[in-house]
Amino acid sequence: VGGKGGASDAPLPRDVFRLLRAESQAHHCTLRLRTSAEFEVAAAYGAAVPDDVYPGLYHVVRCGPGDCFAFDFRHKSAAGFGRRGDCPPTAQLAFEYTALTPLPPDPATQAARYLRQRRRRVCTAQARVASSPKDVFATVDAECVVSLLTHKILATAEEKGLSEARLLLSDWLVILTSRFNHETGVARFDPKDAAAVDGAFTSCVPLQQMPRMVFALLRSTMLRPRGVQPDERTRARALARRLDPPSLSRLLYPRLSSYADVDTQAFPRHSLTRTAVTTSNGAVFLVDAFDVVVIFYAPAQPGSERASQPYPPPQGSAVRAAVNALREEREVTPRVVYIRGGAEDPSAFHDLLIEELDVDGLEGGASGFVGFLHTVESQARRFMREA
Repeated sequence: VGGKGGASDAPLPRDVFRLLRAESQAHHCTLRLRTSAEFEVAAAYGAAVPDDVYPGLYHVVRCGPGDCFAFDFRHKSAAGFGRRGDCPPTAQLAFEYTALTPLPPDPATQAARYLRQRRRRVCTAQARVASSPKDVFATVDAECVVSLLTHKILATAEEKGLSEARLLLSDWLVILTSRFNHETGVARFDPKDAAAVDGAFTSCVPLQQMPRMVFALLRSTMLRPRGVQPDERTRARALARRLDPPSLSRLLYPRLSSYADVDTQAFPRHSLTRTAVTTSNGAVFLVDAFDVVVIFYAPAQPGSERASQPYPPPQGSAVRAAVNALREEREVTPRVVYIRGGAEDPSAFHDLLIEELDVDGLEGGASGFVGFLHTVESQARRFMREA
């Protein structure tokens, strides 16, 4: 349970203890989603089970503040939301649950007491209708898109298999790239158009992380076709189904930061490549992959100032403070791995530098993220010529 460390550092006991003492947990939940007349719920994702009788009603055994549910919508007719936003889409979510409220201890026995309360929360939201595809691109929430995309791809993987899910995910990015280039005028759906396709979405900041996220999802434990134990894949998928969009994004694409020493952060974020590691001149690197945190000490010449850095980072140092903060803020306690470069196996660190890794089974034999992006651009160009 505790791995190399003691029981106090083991993630599982900490998670169970935190779950048992939590006061912000909801039990025996029901969730109802209603929409305005012009659209409806097509599918629901997350730890919600649809009711057998009533449409739009879902049951949840237990959930916490960090649990997330996702819904896919569809139009009821070709009229959509009406002309010029005459019928702005409206959704109302009603969430009913049982909460345990602590009471003063029993006067006689001092035993803990709780009051079971049934609560209901109702949220109504309305969204404006985009006037053009460019408007959609400019206002997209990339993390939410990736979250819903992940839910849908995982559902496809269970229903139709891993190969079909990976193909669908790759095709989705190719189509998005093609539509973006056409709508922004970079390239056209024309057999004679020879313009280069922009697969990095350089003119649209909200979409720029999308290729990396799709690449990371293809490389993830959830969808990688080889080298993954069935239990490990199942655990990763179960975790992803409950995470909110920011947490899921971190699970897919880790954050790499560097420190000049254990007390001084050098850069808060690097690309996940070995080149970034070697050129940053950092002494200590922290990789946050949501459920695992790796602290890597760069190899150093014996006797140098870098080699004198305390290992592992002591309590009170900036590196240890960052690690402790990550362990405290998450419902799922991340496992922490310390590696001294040059003396210990660095594979746990290098495996998280995902932009260096290849995507199995991708057409063109793409190497790393750069090769993957070139392949997507090539497929998008061909799709635009043949469509």
